[in-house]
Amino acid sequence: MRSYWSRNQILRKMRNAKKYPHDQTPLALFVTGRLAEMKMRQSEFCRLNQFDQGMLSKIQNSVTTNLSLESALKLAMGLSVPPAKILGLIDRPDLEELVMAAYSTALSLR
Repeated sequence: MRSYWSRNQILRKMRNAKKYPHDQTPLALFVTGRLAEMKMRQSEFCRLNQFDQGMLSKIQNSVTTNLSLESALKLAMGLSVPPAKILGLIDRPDLEELVMAAYSTALSLR
């Protein structure tokens, strides 16, 4: 008897299950919810904020929470939230301290 699923279909589904877990990350939930509140599509957000659409898609699909400082700051500014909100969601509150220390140093050198 022939199986309904081909071997390639099964392997593709297994790869996708690893890439896109069923549980959404707190970052994915927050970003998706905030974009809905702002009534903004992914493409529009990325165009207006010069944010990489592929990265935003990965964030919303819970594929990544590993953001650079630049991406985290752009995301926070685009979503109109304090950077601490995004940095907390990616479990990097230390980066906020680093940015604040850098600004303190820059202001004291003026």
